[in-house]
Order: sequence, then C-alpha cells, then structure tokens
Amino acid sequence: MTTHSDVSQIAPYWFGRPEQEIRAAVAARGVAWGCVPGYSRYEWSDKGGIRRAADARAMKTRVLNSGYEAVNVIRDSDGKQVCVLVHVMVLLAHHPAFTGLDQFPEGLETRHNPVTGPLFNAYPEGLWPGTKAENAADKDEPVPQHPCRNAPACGNMVVTPDRRCAEACVPAVGREAAELLRLGMPLQQVAERFGYTGPDWVYQLAVRHGGYEGSKADARTQRPGAVQRLRLLARRSDAL
Repeated sequence: MTTHSDVSQIAPYWFGRPEQEIRAAVAARGVAWGCVPGYSRYEWSDKGGIRRAADARAMKTRVLNSGYEAVNVIRDSDGKQVCVLVHVMVLLAHHPAFTGLDQFPEGLETRHNPVTGPLFNAYPEGLWPGTKAENAADKDEPVPQHPCRNAPACGNMVVTPDRRCAEACVPAVGREAAELLRLGMPLQQVAERFGYTGPDWVYQLAVRHGGYEGSKADARTQRPGAVQRLRLLARRSDAL
C-alpha cells in the first residue's frame, strides 16, 4: 500500500522556480494522457485536461466556490454521474505512486503550486501529493514573485500580480486614506482613488495605519466643506 512516506521524500517540481519558468516548461513539453480505475470512459492529461476516451472529445469543467476545478463524470461501478476534482484525477492518472488506484491513500492529499494557484492542474509543475501539514505549509508560505503595484518606486515583491506590498505601500495607503477622510472626502471616493471598487478595505486601512477615528457610516456620507475642498485640491496627486 502506498503511504505518504513513498512520496514525501521528493520535493515538488516547483521548489525554487519562478512562475514564468514553470509555465514555460508546461507550454514547451508535450502532453500525456492517462486513465483512472473506475472511470474508464475518460482520459486525463498531465496538463489538466479531460476528454472522452471513445472519441477524444474535450469535456467542459467548472470552478467550484472552493476555487478548484471540477467536472461531472460517469462512474463505472454504478453508472451514476458524480462530480470529481480535476487535480485529484490528474494526480491519480499520472503520479507513478498512484498507478492502479482510484483514490488517494490514507493521509495524502493534493498540494497545489502556491505560485501558480489552484487552477493550474499540470503535473508535476502544478500538482504534487503530500500530507495535510505539507499542504497547509504551501498555503501559509507563498513565495512573492511579482513586483509591487508601485514599482519601480517600490522595489518589494508580492504574491499576487498588481497588488501593493504589505511592508510599505499598504500602510501608506492607510495613512493617506485617513488624511483624505479627515478632509471630508467620502469613503467611496477615497477607495476609488486607490483603485478599490468597495470601501470596506480602505476604511480598515485608514483605521489601522492612519489612526482614523470616524465611523464608517459617517465616512460614507460626509462631504468636504469649502476650506476642506481647497485642501483636497492642494493634495491632488496620483494615488499610491
């Protein structure tokens, strides 16, 4: 029986590799197809695809609320339609430790590449089996590989593209937002100034990093007075 000891001694492909290199490796290589016992009507590719075995017709998938890709298939044992996760089936079809298995051995689950995210279902570049603790560690410690939104003025890196860094730029937004709110600018306008569609996050930053003490309700409905409008005009500049 395969256990976590059979697979946990080998580091996932993505360790130490930047996202661009990982995606380029998948694009450059060929594609292999494999089957999973109990689902003989289908084939699963090592790039995350699924097709009908009879006619090679591609199957449509969907993204669940959990953020994972899923597909409806017919199970051999009872002919019933069931929903399965694509990443699980790709691992079962292609990882050598799972050959002949229709489910993960006890104690194992899918580790997703934290850089490419939960919808990058290529094996081995985006998927690897591991324990629950290893999976949690992947999620807790993503590797920042994208420039901060304020680059080149800010040289920090972030996990998600087009985001501000938490070290410097997010606190700076909070301080600036607090000042704008004190000058009477409505909360929604402040949020839009920094590129946010909703006001809640900017309000939290203003309180946490800028010491803003007004209520959210007042911040939503306030309007600047004449003197405040002049001060706002004097502060006009590009958002952080």
